[in-house]
Amino acid sequence: MAEVLYPALESSIYHERFKKYFTGASGLFSFYFKPEITREQVKNFVETLQYFHIGYGWGGYESLVMFFKEIRSDAIKNPNQYLVRLFIGLEEPEDLIDDLKQAIEKTL
Repeated sequence: MAEVLYPALESSIYHERFKKYFTGASGLFSFYFKPEITREQVKNFVETLQYFHIGYGWGGYESLVMFFKEIRSDAIKNPNQYLVRLFIGLEEPEDLIDDLKQAIEKTL
């Protein structure tokens, strides 16, 4: 991964604001793949996931995944990279971690 977008991380440019206004973090975050990763590789990564369903509905209990080339104007800072958004649901954390690892190993 090239960059993780999650304000709870100390490396986030929004971390100070996060600490000021929030007492905890959620399971919604995004990351950019490195520029050399192709659209086909990202598509295969997403489709290889077994515990993450493809979807926009962020209010449920199931883990979800979506990927984008650009989602809004601030995404232009990384014009040659694909953005993936994950929502972590109520599945066992180890199952989700293993699922992500196997998708990375098979597709990237």
